[in-house]
Amino acid sequence: MSGNRPPAKGTGTVFVTGYRDGTYKAIWQGGDGDRGAYADTEGTEEEVMRWALSREAANYLIWDAETGSHVPLGG
Repeated sequence: MSGNRPPAKGTGTVFVTGYRDGTYKAIWQGGDGDRGAYADTEGTEEEVMRWALSREAANYLIWDAETGSHVPLGG
């Protein structure tokens, strides 16, 4: 995991993106008033999803190639 400092618990959004080579990356970005805060990771789908869902974020989104945008994770 990297990042300057993670967002405060219960804030921000976790964005998950899968790539054609099979790797995944997630970033937890701070929300309003905490925009400089972030933490990220990359790895296998299982590793990244486990990390993403263990963050105490306000929102969780995953990239949807069909729509070309992030959509709610699990939705």
